Amino acid sequence: MITLIHPSYATAFLRTLAGAKAGSTQQDDSGFSPFAYRIENGAAIIPLQGVLISDFAVGWGFTSYEILRAQLMRAANDPKVARVVLAINSPGGEVAGLDGAAATIENLMGQKPVTAHVQGVAASAAYWLASQCHEIVVSQLSEVGSIGCVFIHVDHSQFFESAGFKVSLIASGRHKLDANAYEALSSGARADIQARVDSLRDDFAREVGAGRGERFSYADALATEAKIFSAPEAVKSGLADRLGTLDDVLGEEGKAGARLAMAHRRAAKSGNPKMAAAGLEPWSNVIARMNGQAAPRPPQQEAAGRHDNNGKPWGQVISGLRERKISENP
Repeated sequence: MITLIHPSYATAFLRTLAGAKAGSTQQDDSGFSPFAYRIENGAAIIPLQGVLISDFAVGWGFTSYEILRAQLMRAANDPKVARVVLAINSPGGEVAGLDGAAATIENLMGQKPVTAHVQGVAASAAYWLASQCHEIVVSQLSEVGSIGCVFIHVDHSQFFESAGFKVSLIASGRHKLDANAYEALSSGARADIQARVDSLRDDFAREVGAGRGERFSYADALATEAKIFSAPEAVKSGLADRLGTLDDVLGEEGKAGARLAMAHRRAAKSGNPKMAAAGLEPWSNVIARMNGQAAPRPPQQEAAGRHDNNGKPWGQVISGLRERKISENP
């Protein structure tokens, strides 16, 4: 099984996965619904906790991609929800189902702002999902990254031999027994698996680059060599946008910044070379102004006098953000 998980969590992943697949319930005796989420200050807080699995299952220590998708779709149609916060603490998990969850996040982003907040770890598959959000906010002691994948093979042949068992494998098809657990991994099977793992890592890096845009490119993602980064390192490199607590995120409206983010991300993901001509400025400038710092505007944007979706000039939007920040933090 190829997984997108940080290797140090591999044992816990296998144990959790076995438990999740052995049995779970969609609703417990108390009437708890897996599709529920907490709403605070107009934000739906959707947890992405523990090992990520493909099965439609509910339990402790893991999150189902299918339940995550259902929660996101529910939030998209919930009139009480103005924005969504993914509360992430996950080492990653299964590959199967990950693309569907990422696509659901992208669809939601066309309707409402989506922020990923990391409290703990967002590694591998969890970071894949975080990178598709408008913004990634990390707590001071969190870790993010691990842009790579791993295949776990356990050779039980010596164990069975020492226990007095002799296993006979009868199969049809030259590759049917590749990577089976009853004999050592052959060089041919190893090469095939390595090629698949490398290909998936390349896909991972491309999706990160598409989601993060110029903040953290495809080449940047590959260059990490699947390293995991501390929160300050992640912000400095562009893996994340800023440091902050979940309370910080929930206390923000974030609507104006999210509109900029949506437009910028759509242009970046489409590979549109006319981004600057369209008046979409670098993310570094957007973030700088949202933090009350001076940053130049593209001359095309100044000349065109572009407006937000409500017809308000972007200059006034950013000024309002800056004034509110100053008034809240005198």
